Amino acid sequence: MSDDSSKLPGSSASTHLQGDESAEALAATMVLGDGPESSPSDSREPPRQQLATNQTGAHVVDGRYRLVALLGQGGMGNVYKARDLELDEIVALKTLKKELVDNEKAVERFRAEVRLARRVTHHNVARTFDLGMCGNIPYLTMEFVEGDDLGCVLERKGRLSVERFMALARPICHALASAHAVGVVHRDLKPQNVIVAKSGRVVLTDFGIARATQRTERLTGEGVPLGTPAYMAPEQVQGDVELDGRADIYALGIMFFEMLTGKLPFVGNTPISTALARLVEEAPDLRDYREDVADELVQVIDRCLAKDREERFATVEALIEALEAAFEGKPISRETPTSTPDAQSPIWARGDFLRDFHTSQPVQSPSDFARLDSRPTYSTRPDAAKPNAIRRDATKAVAVLPFRHGGAEDDVYVADGLTEDLIDELSMSQSLKVRPRGAVMRYKQTDLSPREIGDELGVHVIVDGSVRRSGDRLRVRVGLVSVEDGFQIWAKRFKGTSADLFDISEDASRAIVDALTADKLATPQPVAADSSAIDLYLKARHELHASWFGDVNGAVNLFEQALAKTADDPRILSGAALAHARATFYAGRDQDRHFAAALEYANRALDITPERPEPRLALARVHFDRLDYRAALAELRKAIAAAPSNADAHDMLGRLLREIGPLDAALHHLRTALELNPYLTKARWDMVNIYALQGEWDEVDRLLALEVDGETKLNVREAARTRTDAWRDDPQWLAEGETRPVTAESPPIRFMCEYRRQAVRTGEVTEAHLAFHREAMAGSVEGSRFRIMVHQLTAESFATVGHYDEAVDQVAAAVDAGLLDLMWLDHCPIFGPMRDDPRFEESRRRVATRVEQILS
Repeated sequence: MSDDSSKLPGSSASTHLQGDESAEALAATMVLGDGPESSPSDSREPPRQQLATNQTGAHVVDGRYRLVALLGQGGMGNVYKARDLELDEIVALKTLKKELVDNEKAVERFRAEVRLARRVTHHNVARTFDLGMCGNIPYLTMEFVEGDDLGCVLERKGRLSVERFMALARPICHALASAHAVGVVHRDLKPQNVIVAKSGRVVLTDFGIARATQRTERLTGEGVPLGTPAYMAPEQVQGDVELDGRADIYALGIMFFEMLTGKLPFVGNTPISTALARLVEEAPDLRDYREDVADELVQVIDRCLAKDREERFATVEALIEALEAAFEGKPISRETPTSTPDAQSPIWARGDFLRDFHTSQPVQSPSDFARLDSRPTYSTRPDAAKPNAIRRDATKAVAVLPFRHGGAEDDVYVADGLTEDLIDELSMSQSLKVRPRGAVMRYKQTDLSPREIGDELGVHVIVDGSVRRSGDRLRVRVGLVSVEDGFQIWAKRFKGTSADLFDISEDASRAIVDALTADKLATPQPVAADSSAIDLYLKARHELHASWFGDVNGAVNLFEQALAKTADDPRILSGAALAHARATFYAGRDQDRHFAAALEYANRALDITPERPEPRLALARVHFDRLDYRAALAELRKAIAAAPSNADAHDMLGRLLREIGPLDAALHHLRTALELNPYLTKARWDMVNIYALQGEWDEVDRLLALEVDGETKLNVREAARTRTDAWRDDPQWLAEGETRPVTAESPPIRFMCEYRRQAVRTGEVTEAHLAFHREAMAGSVEGSRFRIMVHQLTAESFATVGHYDEAVDQVAAAVDAGLLDLMWLDHCPIFGPMRDDPRFEESRRRVATRVEQILS
C-alpha cells in the first residue's frame, strides 16, 4: 500500500501535492543533518557540502531546491513545498524514508513511480518532473497544485449534490482512464489522492504503488496487499498480485459512495476489520442514507462495488458511459448540508466532540496490517460502527523543546515561559497535534539531539530554540527541524525587550504554522505593554506548575501583582483565572472568593479573545468544582474545538465523564490526554478507577505497575492502589500496603490510605478516621467537591468492613451535598449488598435525575 502523507484538513498547501506517494516519500527519507545539533551517530548523513541554507535557515537540496514548507509525512517519507531556484517555480519535493534507503525494492519502487507517472500525460494527472539523489537518498519533484484534497472537501461538506458529484467524478474517471490506457494501475485511489485545485482543475496524484500491468518483475512480495484499507478491492485484501484496472474501479465505487453519502460503505473497529468487511458483507444500499439519488446512478455504483471483479465494469470508459447515461435527463438533487448535532443533544452524540479514531493510512505489508490492527480504536457513540463514524487523522505532530537559557540562572523562568507560550499558540491550529508542556520539559537537561527527542516523542517536527536576557534586552532564536530527515525547514532570530516577548512568540508561531502548511492561527491577542507585568506573569506560571498538587497561593499572588500593572492582558487574566480555580479545592471556607475571582478573570479574558481555550478551561474548572457539569461540558467542548490537542481539556472531560458516564467515553478522552501528554499521570489514575469499576483488574494492575517519578506522584499512585484494592476484596492488598509507606502531607491521600488500612485491620472504622471526617466537614463548604469526596471515602470504608447501614447513610449525605457520581453508585464493587436498600435506591434515583438533566 502506498504511503498517505499527513495532509491537513482545510489546508490548501497540503492537498496540492500532486503527487505520487513518492513525493511524500521523498521528503521523509532524506537523512540530512541539521548542523551542529544533528545526531553525530547517524552514519547515513550525506556530505555537508551537498546542503546549503538560505537566509531563513531552510535547506537547499542539491543546490537547486529551497525548502519552503513541510506538506506531509507518511509511511514512505516526507513531502515538502520547495522552490526550484533555477526555474523560479514552486514544486513538491518528495524523499524516501531513511529506513528504506537500503531496501532495494523500496528504492526501485520509488524510481518506478517516476517512470510510471511520466507515462500518464493528461490534464487531470499531476506531472512528475525530476528524479535525483542527495547523498544516498533519492528524491523526486512533482507539480505543485494549489488546492484542497477531496478528503478535505468531504470533511467540510459531508456529502455532495449529484451535480457537484458528477463535476468531480468525470475528471477523476478521465484521469484514471488515461493511466489505464498506458498500462498503469493506480492501486491506491482515495479522496486524499485527488486534488481539487483553486482554479477548478481536478488532479489525480500519488502513483507511489502503481504498477505496470505488463511488468514481469514484481516490486512487491507475493501475497502482500497494497492499498488503503477503506478503499481496497476484495482481491487486494486477499493479496492477489494479478491486479488490473478493475481494482481501481472498485476504489472509485467506494469514493463515489462516500461523495454522495458522506459515509464509507464498510467500516470496522480497526483498519484490518474495515478491509475484511468487504469480503463477507455486501455493500449497503446507498438509498438507505440518501433517497434523492436516482436508481440508475445507484446501480452504477453498486456495479463498481461488486465483490467479483468479473461483474464490475470492464473498463473506466464503460463506467464513464454508464455514469453519463444515469445522469442525463434525471432530476438533480440540490446539495443537502450535513446535519449538525443539536447543541442540546446528549454530549456523546456530538460527532465533533467525542471522536472515534480510525485511520486512512495506507498499508504496505502484512506486518503493517498487524500494526494498525493493534492500535486501539475507541467507540464512544451508539453509531460508532456505522459508516459515518469514520474520521481522518490528518494532523502533524509537533513538539516544542524547552528553550535553552543563556542568561542568569534566576531568569530561567523566561525560557520556560516562552516555551509554554509557544506551545499554547501552536495548539490553536486545528491541524497541529502539539505535545504539551508536561511531555517536553523532561528534556530540559539532556544530551539527546532534537531528532532523537523527536523519535522518542513520536512527532514529525521539533521546534528548538534559545533565549538570552541581558537587562531588559532579549535575544531569541527559533528553528523548525524535520525529525525524519533532519532538514531545517525554518529558522529566525528575534531581538527586542522583555515587553516584546509575547509578540516574539506570536510571530514565531505564525511562521511555524506557515512552514507546516497548517491551518492559520486566530487573530493575535492584545499584548501587555508593561515588561514587569510580563515578568510577573512568567514567574506566576512557573510557580503554578511547581505547586500544582499543593498550595497555589504563591502563583495566585504573582498573577494578582501582574494584573495590578496590566489589567486587560488576556494571557494574564486566563492564568489568574486558572490559578484561582485550582485554589478552590483546598480553600475551605475561602473558596467563594477564589470562585468569584476565577469567574471574573476568565470572562474578562473571553471578552477580549473569545477564541482562546485557556479562559474556557478555567471556566470549566470553576463549573466542575461548583457541580455545574452542564456548563462545564459546554466550556470543555469549546476549549477542545479551539485547541484539539489540549491535553488538560481532554483530561478534565474524561474526569467529568468518569462520574456521569458513559465510561467508554471517559476512557477515550483520558487516553487522548495521555497520548498528548504521557506524563499526565492524574489521567492514568482516573483510568485505574474506571477499569476497577468495570472489573478489568488486569488493566488496573498494568497501569499501577507503570513507573512514576517524584514523591507526590508515588503517593497519589498509592492512594489509587489502596482504594481499588479495597474494591477488589483482595486479602493481599493490606499486607502489601503495609510495606508501602505513605509520606504525603495531603489529607485526602493519608485519609484514603492509612484509615482504609486501619479499618480493614481492625474490622472497624476507627475513631481517628471519624475525627478526620468531622474535621473535614467543619472546615469545608456545603456543596463543595471536597466535602462530597470525604463522604464517598467514608462510605467506602464502612462498606469495606460490612457496616452497610452506615455506608448507606454516608452515600445519602454525599447526595445531599450534591453528588453527581452515578458511575460510582452503579459500579463500585463493594456496594453490592447495599443496592437493594430502599435508601440507596432513592439516593441513586436522585443522582440519575441530576445526570439526566445535565445530558438532556
